[in-house]
Amino acid sequence: MCLGGIGGVTLVPGDAYAQKGHSASDVEGAREAFKEGKRLKEAGDLKGALEKFKAAHALGRTPVTGIELARTYAELKQPVEGREICLDIARTAVAPQETQKSQDARRDASTLAEELKAKIASLTVHVKGAPLGMDPTVSIDGAEVPTAALAEVRKLNPGAHTVLAHVSTGPETKTDVTLKEGESQTIEVVVKPPPTPPPLPSASATTIAPPPSATVAPPPPPPEKKTSALVPLGIGLAATGVAVGSISGLVAIGNQPKDGECPNNKCPPGKPQDHLHTSQTAGTVSTVAWIIGGVGVGLAITGFVISGKDNKQGGTKIEPYVGLGAAGVHGTF
Repeated sequence: MCLGGIGGVTLVPGDAYAQKGHSASDVEGAREAFKEGKRLKEAGDLKGALEKFKAAHALGRTPVTGIELARTYAELKQPVEGREICLDIARTAVAPQETQKSQDARRDASTLAEELKAKIASLTVHVKGAPLGMDPTVSIDGAEVPTAALAEVRKLNPGAHTVLAHVSTGPETKTDVTLKEGESQTIEVVVKPPPTPPPLPSASATTIAPPPSATVAPPPPPPEKKTSALVPLGIGLAATGVAVGSISGLVAIGNQPKDGECPNNKCPPGKPQDHLHTSQTAGTVSTVAWIIGGVGVGLAITGFVISGKDNKQGGTKIEPYVGLGAAGVHGTF
C-alpha cells in the first residue's frame, strides 16, 4: 500500500522511512515544502529555499529531499552542513521499492560529499596563559568547544569566524579569523588569568563593624557648665560685709567710754557722750555688715550648688534682700 511520494520517491510500509513513523500528513507536508523550495531556488532565493528543504527533509527524509538540501548548502558556501546531509543519505537503508530517482540521489550524494570535503576549512586554536589546573573556555561563532576537544582541529565553513576565550572569571579574549575554502590555519589565543582575590584578614586583625542600620552615633558633648550669677554676687556681698563689719567693729571698740565715764550707758555732756554715740552706731553698722557678709557667703555656696544644672522650667530665681536689722534671700528653686 502506497503512503505517498516526493518527486518520484514512494514511501511504502516496511521501508526505512515508514519505519520511522512518517504519517500521511508528514508526507504531504514534505511534498509541499519540497515544491516551494524548488520554486524559491529557481527564483534565486537560496536562503528561503534552504529553509523549505530543511522542512521537507525533516518530514520525509528521503534521498531526494536530502540531495536538494545538500546542494543548497553547497551553493551557500556551507560545505560542513552539506557534506553531513550527504553522509546521512548514505546511512539510510535502501527501501525495497526505491525509485530510480532515489537511487540517483544516493549516487549524487556520494559524489557531492567528496567535493564538499575538499572545500571545508580547518582551524586549530592554541590557548596560552591559562593558570595551571584551570581549563579555558573557548567558543567559535558562539558554539562552545568541549574541553576535551580544545586541542583538536575544528572543521569550519570558509569565511569569517570569531573565537572567544577566557579562564574562569578572567577577561575575555576575542580573535577574528577568516578562512578560505580548504584552508588550514592555526591561531594562538592568549588568555588572562582571573583577578586575584584580596587576602583575607587575619583573625587578630579582624574587626566586626556594626551594620549600616546599626551605626552607633557619637556621644553628645558634655553640657557646658555655667557659673551661676549668685556666685560673684555672694562673694561680693561677703567681701563687703566682712570689710565693713571689721572696720565698724574696730571703730565701735575704739570709741567705747572709759570705765566710770558713763555709768549705766549714761554719759554727761561732752566727749564721753559723743564717743558712746559713735561706738553704738558703729556697732550697729558692724552687726548689719557681718549679717550681709554671711548672706553673701550663703549666696556663693548656693550658686556653686546650682551651677551647671539644667532647669527646664525656667531656671532658679533668687533675689537677696537687706532690711532694717535683717537680711537674706528669697526666690524659687
